[in-house]
Amino acid sequence: MCSSWTARVRATAILALAGITALMETGCLFGGRATGSLDQLVVTQYRYNTDETHDIARVYGRVDNTGDKRTPAADLVVTLRSRSGAMQGQNRVAIPSLDAGETYDFSLTVEMHGKTTHLDMEIVPTGASPAESQEDS
Repeated sequence: MCSSWTARVRATAILALAGITALMETGCLFGGRATGSLDQLVVTQYRYNTDETHDIARVYGRVDNTGDKRTPAADLVVTLRSRSGAMQGQNRVAIPSLDAGETYDFSLTVEMHGKTTHLDMEIVPTGASPAESQEDS
């Protein structure tokens, strides 16, 4: 009798562990998890205008998740550049976690520190600088 009880306890424990493992792998436990990468996020549209009276640039655009998995939250870093490529200002905007095919419209203002001829945009992990994200690659 003791051996059949032990076998039932072991079987129950094995089933419980298998169920918890399956829930964790599918992301159903603890609120799910992002499984895609930041490479799936693409700035598909943007425009900007400069206000030299107030020394700011306003940037508007759209980020698309072009992949087939949910992405983690990220930051979009916008860097204003001079004709020679010198940095003239920088700011960032948070991009939430996006489902496959989902889009996110963003806008931000960047303080200009000199004449701006173009801008660079880079999607980086939340809180990381563009230089840090390049070192991690």
